Amino acid sequence: MERRNRKLASGIGECYFATIRWDCAEFRAVSETADRLEVTIDSGDPLVVTPVARERGYCFFRQWLFGLDPNASYEVEVRNGVQRTTLILETLPMPSGECRLRFGVLPDLHLQPRADRRALGDREKRLYPVVKELTAKYLKRLEAQGADMIFLPGDTLDPCDDETIKLLKRLFSSVSIPCHLLVGNHELYGRYNERDCYRAFGLPEHGCYTVTNNGVACIMLSTPDQACLCPGSPRYHWLTRELEALAGAHDILVFTHFSLLLHPCVQGWKNDGMQQLDDAEAVLALLERQSTVRGVIAGHKNVPSRMERNGIIHLLSPQLIQSPCGYSLIEIYPKAMAHNVYEIEEMHYLQRSRDALGAEDDERFGTGSDRHFVWEWRM
Repeated sequence: MERRNRKLASGIGECYFATIRWDCAEFRAVSETADRLEVTIDSGDPLVVTPVARERGYCFFRQWLFGLDPNASYEVEVRNGVQRTTLILETLPMPSGECRLRFGVLPDLHLQPRADRRALGDREKRLYPVVKELTAKYLKRLEAQGADMIFLPGDTLDPCDDETIKLLKRLFSSVSIPCHLLVGNHELYGRYNERDCYRAFGLPEHGCYTVTNNGVACIMLSTPDQACLCPGSPRYHWLTRELEALAGAHDILVFTHFSLLLHPCVQGWKNDGMQQLDDAEAVLALLERQSTVRGVIAGHKNVPSRMERNGIIHLLSPQLIQSPCGYSLIEIYPKAMAHNVYEIEEMHYLQRSRDALGAEDDERFGTGSDRHFVWEWRM
């Protein structure tokens, strides 16, 4: 697994690129010793970077690097006085054509109205006390980034009840772009049943629906449990009919809470049996018969990850409240998908989750090629 440059012997600290596009990148560093850094690209003039936050003995650094060339390699030197280290930055290729659809993915928010930031402790794997704060901010951030819509693939509410529904509707009303959710397993941990959840948000009785925008059809498959899409079920019949109706007319993306493939990050001893739909192969067979199905985007196991099977890309999306504490921004072009992970700006919050996770945090980060990529699909 490709890892961040952790605990450098030079004493500078951990350095990495949190986001990499074709024209810019965000450099980040976490240090317990440095109070300023100099960042130099290809022997140019150094940028002096000062901490954006200090907390619990850490200094946190962020710096955007703009004006980069697409599909290029840069040598980035990071210096703290006489100490230095070198990173290699490789930008993405630029997709051809105009962007047809730009959207954010915010899975597994686990909204809890009574969460209080004053309760934020040092062992917070999931940052429940600041979930309202982060959700409000990053809905707005995606709007500012030009997202056409935002998708929330399950476990948005933990659980679904009158109070969390009011909170979420209030958050949705704070942005001018549409927000589309589906139901995962945590919504049903309270007194609401499936139909209560669907009724609260005006969804069909099986919770599944399709959103279309500029020739892209986004199929929302509510998956409150792993057995809910078995052949013969109402959802399975609905999906069969929906794919037939969309055949040839749209590029298709499918959103689901549980995955259809067992991603490497949850294989072996990490497989707790809670990541795949029980009838994943039957659902995959439906999708793979349709030549314009481009991708399946899932939550639940929030490690940035991608796999490809029979021309369809399968993605796992990060969550705001557990390391790597970020969201996916995806752009659809005529023949390609561009994908980036943006970590939250509150690096001191992120560090609390990382410290609580310990060695597990490295596994949750994902590889660079899973976080930042341009993927061309079959035509």
